[in-house]
Amino acid sequence: MFDITLITMGKLKEKFYISAAAEYAKRLQGYCRFTLLELPEVRLPEDPSPAEIAAGLDKEAELIFQKIPKGAWLCIFTPEGKTLSSEDFADKMKQVKLSEFNTYLTEQIGQPFVWGGQHLKLTPENYVSVISKRESDAQHRADAIAYCKRLFDSGASVLYAYDCSGLGMYYLQNVKKVYSYDMTANSMMKQCTLMDEPKKGYWVFRLDDRGKAVHIGYMVSDTELIEAKGRKSGVVRTKYKASAWNKIGKPKCIEFDEPKPEPKPEQPVTMDFVFVVPSRTESYQLGIKLNDVWLLENQTV
Repeated sequence: MFDITLITMGKLKEKFYISAAAEYAKRLQGYCRFTLLELPEVRLPEDPSPAEIAAGLDKEAELIFQKIPKGAWLCIFTPEGKTLSSEDFADKMKQVKLSEFNTYLTEQIGQPFVWGGQHLKLTPENYVSVISKRESDAQHRADAIAYCKRLFDSGASVLYAYDCSGLGMYYLQNVKKVYSYDMTANSMMKQCTLMDEPKKGYWVFRLDDRGKAVHIGYMVSDTELIEAKGRKSGVVRTKYKASAWNKIGKPKCIEFDEPKPEPKPEQPVTMDFVFVVPSRTESYQLGIKLNDVWLLENQTV
């Protein structure tokens, strides 16, 4: 279960809206840990000067940023923003940053391949028995044991083993909790929009004679990928070769860096969720123009 924090500048005054908001917050408790933070508006003179308005906006911005949890996914409700359907908004919240995913993949280079592995912990004391239980084929078992033995003989104290889908799913399912269930390479392909050319962030698939994806790699640049390649190789970074892969997919769970037209700012996105409804202003420190709270309420309720 994740956390959602709604930050507003000012408080609701009408009893009808207060009651409706309380009921909706109650319903959300079954799906998330919901927190409403109503921050005090900065009071301005009846006819404020531009300097007074700017100072008030800076103060409100400071109050808001003090309340945003570390590492939160930040969304600002504004009429000038992009309209999303409920489904699209849910998908957006489930996305992970491409840079973070690629950093995780890079950190796994050199780790062993073991069938069914998803961050499977191996030590010098248990790796032979653990691999023997996972690998039914004698040659596969011998190759995986030999690979791990070389690493332990070189001084490694602990290893974490993966298979091709487990390499990606450990991060998506266990670290970021994008998915609540495990998936094979074929299921992961179904979570993608098929594309014609490889690109950084895309996933590539190898199919069997029936058209089923049996292997997956993760593009970390336009020309290179990281994959849990096999028992003799472990997790490696290699050049993309079209002859080795049958399908290319753009995963829906990855947030791709798309150019934003000026003067719109970048929107920082990580995990946990925070929604901000600013106060009645003409401009905001982030550079986003905002209308009355009343207008925002009517557009977001």
